[in-house]
Amino acid sequence: MFEKLTSHCCNYSRGVCLGAFFKISGNERVDWIEPYLVGNRCLVSDRHYCWWFDSIVVPGIAEHFKTPSLLNEIKEWHKLVDELRTPLETGKYRKLCKKCGHGFVASSAYKRYCESCRKSQNVLSRRKATQQYKKKHWGDKNGPISEPKQPS
Repeated sequence: MFEKLTSHCCNYSRGVCLGAFFKISGNERVDWIEPYLVGNRCLVSDRHYCWWFDSIVVPGIAEHFKTPSLLNEIKEWHKLVDELRTPLETGKYRKLCKKCGHGFVASSAYKRYCESCRKSQNVLSRRKATQQYKKKHWGDKNGPISEPKQPS
């Protein structure tokens, strides 16, 4: 939907976010990378809020590129941001998935993953717990943790 706008973002590359950000603090430039965004689909393309896009890209476009089509997309972007900022009903939270970086509505403040990532994350955490249990109780590949006691 926001193809013309996202093409002006320095992090946008073929529908994927590069996740590189910077800010200027005094005379210093601070650079960092957001790992949950690197290599994932662009949040704006999926109609989710991106603070970088909203605070850096859109004001720059509005100032330097005053074409009607871009200005219309900026109006649509601001409508989307207003919609995303409206409060949800009690007990609902807007969150960003720790794995894929996409936004989702959670029923608990403690949820960290969207529905699709939650399923794969549960499999991974169960697998890890099983491996730890086996290592603790059955030992490494070399044998049990301690030698069995000999009857006296």
